Amino acid sequence: MAGDATAQADLVRRGEVSPRELAEAAIARIEAVNPRLDAVIRTRFEAARLEADGDLPDGPFRGVPILYKDVACTVAGEPNISAFLATGGKSSPIRIRRSARSACPWHSGAVALRGDSGPGAESRQRLLPG
Repeated sequence: MAGDATAQADLVRRGEVSPRELAEAAIARIEAVNPRLDAVIRTRFEAARLEADGDLPDGPFRGVPILYKDVACTVAGEPNISAFLATGGKSSPIRIRRSARSACPWHSGAVALRGDSGPGAESRQRLLPG
């Protein structure tokens, strides 16, 4: 789906596209280009689809799919690997609904597809000896 996040949010507000349609378009694009880029290491596509179909906050980016790094944001039930090396390769599940950090866009109604476009757990494991 073409357009930046503001344009996509406007399409949702006007009822021209649903959050689910935006999520599906973003997922299709990720699946098409990520084998070459290796930028999206972790996904939560099924959870994102459910969120897109559900009751999203009525914020400025309601229904807009995003990628995020868990070093800056967290999502309930998703592993947090921001301290992966420091914890000896263990991830910790998040027990909060949404992060309280102001950098996280959850209050805006965004739909999290996942991300970790920097070194994620799999990349970090490649860096570990043994």
